[in-house]
Amino acid sequence: MAEGMEMPLKKLAQPIQNLINLQAILGKPTGGTRTVCKTPMLYRMTLRGRGEVAEWESIMSAVSEDFDMSGKGKSALVASAYRGLQTEIYKYTEEQVIGFFS
Repeated sequence: MAEGMEMPLKKLAQPIQNLINLQAILGKPTGGTRTVCKTPMLYRMTLRGRGEVAEWESIMSAVSEDFDMSGKGKSALVASAYRGLQTEIYKYTEEQVIGFFS
């Protein structure tokens, strides 16, 4: 099975379905909602079986800087609160605020 999954990675293009990410909105026990990304099962299996992903994550955590908001062991809530605080400060000082979502 591993060879069958490895061969397309080396010789073929991935099917477009592997690139689809569903964004599910889940309710939180304390109220409000949060978004969770659901990737296709075959895509997750492929990435888990490859050592490059774990290697890349360890390299990125070793070279992360203060401005890096995401990563292993970092809170998305803290990053969101920090961006919200920055936005409020810029708004209060009558600066222009632009949000970029990638």
